[in-house]
Amino acid sequence: MPEDTRKETLPDNLNICLRAFDTEESANNLGKNLLYITKELSKDFDVSELEGITVAFDYNEALSELDRGVETNVKLKASADRVVGVAMTASVLREGNLKSHLFFNASYLQHWLMNGNEDDVRHAIHVIAHEFAHVEFNKYFNICFPDITLRQKLPNITVVKKYEAGIATWDEFFATRHSALVGDSRSEGYVTTLLEELSEAEAIVGIALYEYQTHRNVVDCYNSIAEQVLRLMKFSGYVIGDCYGSNKSLSDIEILRNELANSWFKPYFEALGKDLEDLAEEYSQWSSFSPFDNILQQYDNLLQYFGVVVDNEESSTPYVHFYSFKY
Repeated sequence: MPEDTRKETLPDNLNICLRAFDTEESANNLGKNLLYITKELSKDFDVSELEGITVAFDYNEALSELDRGVETNVKLKASADRVVGVAMTASVLREGNLKSHLFFNASYLQHWLMNGNEDDVRHAIHVIAHEFAHVEFNKYFNICFPDITLRQKLPNITVVKKYEAGIATWDEFFATRHSALVGDSRSEGYVTTLLEELSEAEAIVGIALYEYQTHRNVVDCYNSIAEQVLRLMKFSGYVIGDCYGSNKSLSDIEILRNELANSWFKPYFEALGKDLEDLAEEYSQWSSFSPFDNILQQYDNLLQYFGVVVDNEESSTPYVHFYSFKY
């Protein structure tokens, strides 16, 4: 049997925190299993900039208490709507250096690793690998663009929302792409979630524009529509990344192919897929931000489909137009 020559990239001073467990024994047992898995996975992912791992039964509290090293308006919280939050990679600044901190919801991780069947264990391994892929991407992105993550000052809410959508899209694309073949991704859930979002998107935007006629609150209306665009882009990133990472064509997914066949979203989805694949060609060696700008442009394109156009966006006082949108 050939010797494993892969090197671990897990930092020697890594801190693993297990919070709110019933007993010390259960915490120790999970911790030992987690440490073994992370050491093995660190041979396949560069997690040298990982500062710590928190596994918590009080998951939301743990997220809210993280010191990110810089003031930010973004509050970390688990998703609790269509997708239940079980893990998160958070960027932090430590002595001027960008690091990543991982969080895992102990209610799920303990069940999968300690009480689940073989498929559950494989899924837990995939979830950890997915977060490790985030850590690796964060490192390479920061090397290429050191003035962006937790450092970039954006001029107004419209640009903030655009970057939130772009970051969510390319982050999840690379995380799913690079972890697709590790463990069990349960990737059918990505497709189901995207199609559910797509089925409701036009109605949600239509309601936001209708309610705007009464309340006339530009920020509220814009935020509602921007959030829906973000979700369409992010869940597309999941699907596209997992598909390419599994060496499949998007057309191989029958339910996706059928649902998009006559959908208004098809050209936007295909364009996003092309732009993300172009982005992947220079993975870790990006010499220009232009490929990322193409993803941000897709956000603008989707806003325009919904009748939303922003003028003077780079100033502190942009002007948002809401045009007629029929669905």
